[in-house]
Amino acid sequence: MSPLLWMVIDKVAKRHPGMSPTAILNDLQKVTQEQFKCLTSQVIGRWIDRSGSGPPRWSDKMLAHVEQGNSPGGITTRVGILVST
Repeated sequence: MSPLLWMVIDKVAKRHPGMSPTAILNDLQKVTQEQFKCLTSQVIGRWIDRSGSGPPRWSDKMLAHVEQGNSPGGITTRVGILVST
């Protein structure tokens, strides 16, 4: 999940208070068809949490995934030369 693409997705979603996956996808593809050509409204729908009485929002799982960004995960065993040990 690229932080740069997520910024565009989140910005477009804010224009749709009901968070309609189809409307979000249509607007994203208007912004840049090439970047979002493989994205589907079903995928966007899985990112949205509609539980509870409040308005729809991004799911906690999706936000955690976005926060991780492009990080591959795992344990880093290398230490830079400027790090004191």
